[in-house]
Amino acid sequence: MGKNPPGCGPTQWGDKKMKINDRSEKAKAITSKLISQADKEICAGHYGKAKECCKKALKYCKNNARIFMLMGEAFYQVKEIKKAGACFKKATNLDAKDSLCWQWLGKYYRKVGNLPEAVRAFKRSVKICPNDPWSHAYLGSTLWSQGKLRQAGEHYLDAVVHSGGADDFSRWNDEFLVATCGNAEDKVAPVTAKDRVKTMQETRKRKK
Repeated sequence: MGKNPPGCGPTQWGDKKMKINDRSEKAKAITSKLISQADKEICAGHYGKAKECCKKALKYCKNNARIFMLMGEAFYQVKEIKKAGACFKKATNLDAKDSLCWQWLGKYYRKVGNLPEAVRAFKRSVKICPNDPWSHAYLGSTLWSQGKLRQAGEHYLDAVVHSGGADDFSRWNDEFLVATCGNAEDKVAPVTAKDRVKTMQETRKRKK
């Protein structure tokens, strides 16, 4: 059995542990509330308020990836790109398994023109969450910018499939197909997004 700290009997040490645990739980609750508020402020376009929420949250928890991701998003939206990039890098370092952190890091690299790093970040996002249509759409767009049409087409189609054929993703896929139609060097397979969605739905029915 471990010894109690000097000057503390069993009851005193137990009380101290309870107080420490209480403070820890309170800090977690406050941090969670501030993260939620920061997210709401960003959705409302109040980026200054979002940054303030994140700064307050960091006083309670300095190693939360979501805080840095949201702060980075707030910086990104007001075109403070360098600060945004630093936040996204910190977020992925703190939690390498959060697909949204990688997604935002990819958007940062794309913004500054570093397409290879953007592709790497979007691929990490896709690997972590392969059913996220946004990661596929961003990756497809970046690969298109690199001239890698076959790979881009695959991810545009995956975006449509995983979104269930949502209008925006279908439109982006159609725009890509129209723009790249007839490219002799890297021709995209002549299959429409609707075909892929239909095939996916039929496969699911058979599995049931």
